[in-house]
Amino acid sequence: MANVAVYIIHTDDSRTERVMMMFKNDLFLINEIEIVPPTACPYKLENKDDSFEFYQFVKCLNDSKNKYPNSPVIVVKDSSITVSTPDTITEVILNSLKKDNWDIFYLSKYMDLCSQYNNYFDVPETSIKIVHTTSPYGTQALMFTPDMRDIIIGDSKMKDGRRFEVANSANLNLTLNRYIEDGKINAITTTPNLITPDPDSATDNIDYEKSNECRLPDEVVVVQKSNNTAFWIFVASVAVLLIIGLFFIYKRNSSGAMPELAQKGELSLGGDSFRKALLEPKN
Repeated sequence: MANVAVYIIHTDDSRTERVMMMFKNDLFLINEIEIVPPTACPYKLENKDDSFEFYQFVKCLNDSKNKYPNSPVIVVKDSSITVSTPDTITEVILNSLKKDNWDIFYLSKYMDLCSQYNNYFDVPETSIKIVHTTSPYGTQALMFTPDMRDIIIGDSKMKDGRRFEVANSANLNLTLNRYIEDGKINAITTTPNLITPDPDSATDNIDYEKSNECRLPDEVVVVQKSNNTAFWIFVASVAVLLIIGLFFIYKRNSSGAMPELAQKGELSLGGDSFRKALLEPKN
């Protein structure tokens, strides 16, 4: 049986070492890779973080094809954690390689349609099941077959004869989900998750949502972070200026007539001049 290449996307030494321990077995060929943002990213997605993520995956998959052309490849982020032992992870991976008809193995997924799982397979001597899934989300830890790897990097075509493409308005996560839902990519996963994102690395609500493995059929999933910071800063600035302007107009209209009437001695409670000052502010 071929070895499995493992590419750990490196951002922090201590976290990378932790992930390396998950794959402590001769089955795995571990590669630690630190990828810096290119001067000109070849992928022009609407969100620059999504562009860089796709760039990282393609970089890892290209390298794995050059070094291990016939091996499946795992791409895993160093923000990953697990409660499984290295032996359990190895056993799950070995059993997945015995199964046919899958392109991507989601070692970690979130907001999946768990009610639609099928083809359950019990991994011996563990409490983990391998299942076919129809709508997973996540790019935390994915294993690709050699054929799927070649499709992602553009060296091969998909089943329908088309090239794998990530739309400018989407990202890798959403694109894989849509292709899987449409039946163009076959995916498997485990229940429960084999790997999860570290909650300590979460920075917003979307990251915290990744702790939910399942979703209801009609539940909306948000998979993209907004990249419109400048727009919202502009909107907030205009709103603040508008409020300040209205405040000064109010102050002027509410107090402008009073001092003049007071100086003339015409301001008296209940008098006509007083009521007129209230009803007809000075322009």
